[in-house]
Amino acid sequence: MTDRWPPQDSGGEQAGAHPARPAPAPDADRVLALIWHAVDELNELLPEDARIAKDVDAVLLGESGALDSFGLVNLVVALEHRIEDEFGTSVTLADEKAMSKSRSPFRSVRTLRDYVAEVLSRATHG
Repeated sequence: MTDRWPPQDSGGEQAGAHPARPAPAPDADRVLALIWHAVDELNELLPEDARIAKDVDAVLLGESGALDSFGLVNLVVALEHRIEDEFGTSVTLADEKAMSKSRSPFRSVRTLRDYVAEVLSRATHG
């Protein structure tokens, strides 16, 4: 048994029997766990008083945000690597579409979680 995404079908079919079948969309808890791992990586590099709180409502960008542009880049890169390791899918989170949104998906951990789930859903379901 593997801990990789997507899980293998256990309904009596052979693994790989339907390679064209789309992977199930990732759930919010799984995406949030990946974000926490990326936050942990980034927090190791930050002074204690500048670390990102492990709270879904933690503000990432903006006046009261925990990150500057360099910190955001580090978080996004760490998260993209985590996503590829976990889901076997390469994604770009800081693309033109994300940057052109009127409300940044990088405002808070919650908005980042929702955005990552949306990106993964598009990547795995076309």
